[in-house]
Amino acid sequence: MQQVTFRQGRPEDSDAACSLIGSQILSSPLFLKPLKQLFSQIPQNGEAVIAQSGGKAIGAAAARRGLAYSNGKTDFFTEMQGDFPGEDLWTIIDIAVSPDFRGMKIGSELFSRMLQALKDRGCRHAMMEIWVRSNGWAPARNLVHLAPGFRSYGILDDFYIDDPFPCDFCHGECHCKAEVVVLDL
Repeated sequence: MQQVTFRQGRPEDSDAACSLIGSQILSSPLFLKPLKQLFSQIPQNGEAVIAQSGGKAIGAAAARRGLAYSNGKTDFFTEMQGDFPGEDLWTIIDIAVSPDFRGMKIGSELFSRMLQALKDRGCRHAMMEIWVRSNGWAPARNLVHLAPGFRSYGILDDFYIDDPFPCDFCHGECHCKAEVVVLDL
């Protein structure tokens, strides 16, 4: 097995990160457009961590300054801003690992390193939406326990139903949910 290394993401990592994230979530270019834009905002308003093996990106985690769901909705934002007044809140957008490298704790390491990168920026809390597939599977749910603490704001049903792309998991109109959490850093 090749050694896996981790480093801070750079704008030129955009295509590799989009490819990784697109292969595990949704392949629609519309879905990946905000992620591509995030990489252009590093280091001012974007943050990324890249896992590499053999010089190739095999994992990525991305976050952006501010509260932002991937579907543009605003559920729970007012409550979060009231709970954390005046804080510079960040949103962890995505975490992905190449299928050949899953089960090796790379996603956990990416998540932990992202939390540390945000903490190093002075961030004390970060929001994360946990995609709950229509079959109930929510792999990112296991990651929140790596944070010192977290608060669940609730589950949003049919989270992506208004989006203009078909869901790769639902095979058509999406009925996946999202659990919204705020992580303590």
